[in-house]
Amino acid sequence: MQSITEILTPLVYLLLSIVWGTIVALYVFHLRKLQTQNKAILVLLTILAIDAFRTLLESMYFGSYFASFYNVLDSKLFILLSQAEWLIIPKLFNLVVSLLILFLLIKYWIPKLVSSDEVAHSTLLASEKRLRTSVKRSPNPVFIHAEDGEILYVSDKVYELTGYDTQALKTVKDWTERAYGILAESVQKKIRENYTTKGEIHFGEMIVTTKDGDKLVWDFRSVPLGTLEDGRQTRMTTATDITAEKKALRQLKFTQYSIDNVSQSILWINQSGQIISANQFSEKQLGYGQAELRNLPLSALQINWFTSWENFWQRVSEKNVRIITSLTDKHGSKIPVEISANFVEFDGEHFICALFNDISHRIEMDQTLLESELKRTFALEAAKIGDWDMDLRTNIAHRSLLHDQCFGYETPVLEWGYETFLSHIHESDRDRVDADYKKAMFSDCNYDVEFRVIWPDGSIHWLWSKGRFFHDKLGNPVRVSGIQVDITDRKRQEADLHLNSAAIKASKDGIVIADAQQPDFPLVYVNPAFEALSGYAKKEVLGKNCRFLSEGIRDENKTYLIRKALKAGESLEIEILNRHKNGKEFWNQLHISPVKNAEGVVTHFVGIQHDVTARYDAEIERDKLFDAMQ
Repeated sequence: MQSITEILTPLVYLLLSIVWGTIVALYVFHLRKLQTQNKAILVLLTILAIDAFRTLLESMYFGSYFASFYNVLDSKLFILLSQAEWLIIPKLFNLVVSLLILFLLIKYWIPKLVSSDEVAHSTLLASEKRLRTSVKRSPNPVFIHAEDGEILYVSDKVYELTGYDTQALKTVKDWTERAYGILAESVQKKIRENYTTKGEIHFGEMIVTTKDGDKLVWDFRSVPLGTLEDGRQTRMTTATDITAEKKALRQLKFTQYSIDNVSQSILWINQSGQIISANQFSEKQLGYGQAELRNLPLSALQINWFTSWENFWQRVSEKNVRIITSLTDKHGSKIPVEISANFVEFDGEHFICALFNDISHRIEMDQTLLESELKRTFALEAAKIGDWDMDLRTNIAHRSLLHDQCFGYETPVLEWGYETFLSHIHESDRDRVDADYKKAMFSDCNYDVEFRVIWPDGSIHWLWSKGRFFHDKLGNPVRVSGIQVDITDRKRQEADLHLNSAAIKASKDGIVIADAQQPDFPLVYVNPAFEALSGYAKKEVLGKNCRFLSEGIRDENKTYLIRKALKAGESLEIEILNRHKNGKEFWNQLHISPVKNAEGVVTHFVGIQHDVTARYDAEIERDKLFDAMQ
């Protein structure tokens, strides 16, 4: 046992010397590296370092003492350290160290503790000031309130958003009655119950009424702050104004409702050609359910992009694209559609938003309109009628080829406006046509005028133009459209007819015209010479057969010849005895000629009548004279 003690005792003191030497070295190292303005910490570390150095010396002294006692070291060292004058050295060093530590405590540590309380109090006051300032300047509505209902602090954001002043928000009761109206009591109860809860409370969304009566949506949270000096518990309630987000969400719902109820399929498509999202109408139009549509490849719809999908994606990425094509629904039916494709970026990803509008009805309508237009064009061309339409705002007219042909052009004229039109009109008619055009433009009547035009080859032609003006909501003329007809042949025929009519009227022979296509060949025209010849006025004979001239005169042979010629549609020249209206008989040299139409059908008979009574009388007198001479 003694041998173990002889070994352990020196060893323990050796280890103690090493440990305390290390501790002293660490204290010294940290004191040299320490950067702080707090003297209390410096004093404390210095005291600890000195005390550690004292312990190190004691460990080294007694370690040497016992090592020499057990002959680990030279025994002479034991004799030396056992002397009274050496034994007092550790005690004296211990006393010096203790006095130094006491000095440091009295000089630095105790005053520092007293000043720390003062600092803590001032720090508390500064913290309270910072809290008050933070609350006041908070970007969100903030309330700090006590359990008796007093509102201690309110952020400026509350006043800014609600319009209330400090006098109106002194208590929780004041605030809730203004902000929540009939719900004030239930809100007050909920706030009182919160003081029994230690952790954070999420009130959720609540509608706040401002001073002006506007409605705001705030999301409230509350956390405990602690107890005041008077013992009242406090809480801090913060709110996030989510009014704008709520309005945006409501607008988003409106938009989504509109998208889902629009009568078009709306598909969101990624670059690989898969459908990412679709509106509700897509189910009806395409026949797929929502679950089927998501991630459905576009190839399933068999859309003709007129190029590859990659090229179509590139085109849409450069500008919005609209195409008319077709797709195949789930049941295999072909649907003609108009696709409007837009390029959209969300969260760094690119998509095509495509609207699919079923144009089946439009195609049917277009086909109907096309057929109608073809029929109209055919009718106009068959009637040799040119049509035109002019935008009065641009003075540009769109015309058919027949329109330009009316002005002497075999091919369409590149540019045509009102001035171009006027420049072709004969100088004698130009002012009249312009006046009629402008009169119709500012009145509710149609434009209807006949005029002469000069063709490029110098020839003069007659045209008939008829049009209608269209006005905007303010009554301003914006468009005019109409027809153009070449009436040169009609004008010539009218001139010929006028000449013929004048000649017939001026003729000394009686001339009548009978309608061959009406029963009994009624008269449709008689000239003045016939009225003088027969004694009958025009109104007395029109619509009657010409036999009234032979009433009371029987000549069956000549009557038969006339009927035969009329029935056969042949000419006939005959002299027949007729009776004047006054009853006097006269000999009528009658020449009947048929008038045929383009198909060779007899439509009228012209009768030319000449009074030859004088010749007959002369022949009778001649015969009497000849008989007397016999």
